[in-house]
Amino acid sequence: MFIHKNLIWVAILSTLLLSACDKDPLNPDDQNKNNKFVCDVEWTPSTVYFDEDAVADLIHADTSEYRYYFSKNSDLANGLNEGDIIFIHGLALRKVEYIEDQGDEIMVETGYATLNEAVDNGEIAWEYEAGFTELQAPELLIDGKTYPYLKSDEQTFSITLKVGEYDYKVEMKFKGDHAEVTQQIEKKIDSLIKVRFECKGVIDRFTTKTKIIFENSQVTNYETINEHLKGELTLSITAIAAGTDFLNFEFPVTLLKYPFLVHGIPVVVNVKVLFVAQTAVPPEGSSLMSARFTYDSSTGIGYMPGKGVFVLGEVGDFDIVKEQAQTGAASAIAINFGLGFPRLELQIFGESIIPWIHTAFLLGGDYTFYPACQQAKAMFIGACGFKLKFFGLFEAEGSTTLWNEEKILLQVGDCGGQAIGFNPNLLTTDPNLTSTQLSF
Repeated sequence: MFIHKNLIWVAILSTLLLSACDKDPLNPDDQNKNNKFVCDVEWTPSTVYFDEDAVADLIHADTSEYRYYFSKNSDLANGLNEGDIIFIHGLALRKVEYIEDQGDEIMVETGYATLNEAVDNGEIAWEYEAGFTELQAPELLIDGKTYPYLKSDEQTFSITLKVGEYDYKVEMKFKGDHAEVTQQIEKKIDSLIKVRFECKGVIDRFTTKTKIIFENSQVTNYETINEHLKGELTLSITAIAAGTDFLNFEFPVTLLKYPFLVHGIPVVVNVKVLFVAQTAVPPEGSSLMSARFTYDSSTGIGYMPGKGVFVLGEVGDFDIVKEQAQTGAASAIAINFGLGFPRLELQIFGESIIPWIHTAFLLGGDYTFYPACQQAKAMFIGACGFKLKFFGLFEAEGSTTLWNEEKILLQVGDCGGQAIGFNPNLLTTDPNLTSTQLSF
């Protein structure tokens, strides 16, 4: 993908905050005074920083091949050597592999670089408040074609798509300090709704914090925590002769994007959603269930040498209230529905440090015979996936559960030790997501 330098400047100036990497703990250009940015570091001798002035010498960039074309008049580009680390303000951190003089341009071909190769000592940190006052338009790209969201007014957008037999719809209405959310999945046969999974409620603005400490080009302390994850969501299931099915599907649209600069370092927090469901509803079976979740939690992880990756978030105040729980049939029946939302992704220089970290909600019920038992249960889950190779920690990759709280909503009959057919692992590990053909 080629980017002309004028387009780079338009994108940077219009969407991100510009500042140098210095010892000022606050970004003076940031309009939200609650946001804080720190970049107090010593660069390694091999690091070449193209700051907000020097980046004007970047003529264009091939970001798919990681080639950067600088003006022949650039003193910094002329002084590059193979093995150097280049930090291009607001754009990239790469290792120089090959340099070629191409007349009026200097072509620099680059390879992968880790952040600790660029930073010797110091701290990079931020505190960013993510609200719902400016709509970041989501788009879905399939086979080179872009499908935009539908906008009903200045505050509301929705996206609908079809995956196999299921119709998905996500709608969000922005209210400043909070957003009203509706997420719905339906399966129809001959225009009749066989199953509907729905999540509806409100989520509040949240704050995301990250701190990275370097000593002698090693990360000695890393922490990311998302605070004030607060909301009220109602999950509901309506199923009539829905048959047997299985869903494990990350919605292929980034619902919200929060891009910002930490003194020249590009950071993006993406908001996504993961749906999971399992149904085993015979022709004569039906299920009507709903439960309301209220929560005020935090999600996060940290890393220290010798300690490895550890949990920082906590479940906080939460409650689960049954609203409806009816599941029955002439034979065995089981159904459950869950979602990870908000499912946050943290990117630094385009690298996913945390591919996903979420609060998750799970609702399910079953009816069995011999002995007869009717049950309904709900779970509130916190979980995280991490990939810290960008810090030079290639071994630190995996997932961890932050908490797993469950509540019995209904238990009638001789249930004994019988368990509802939940699979909470779908919400606590890196999911093996479906890749079904999408259509609109």
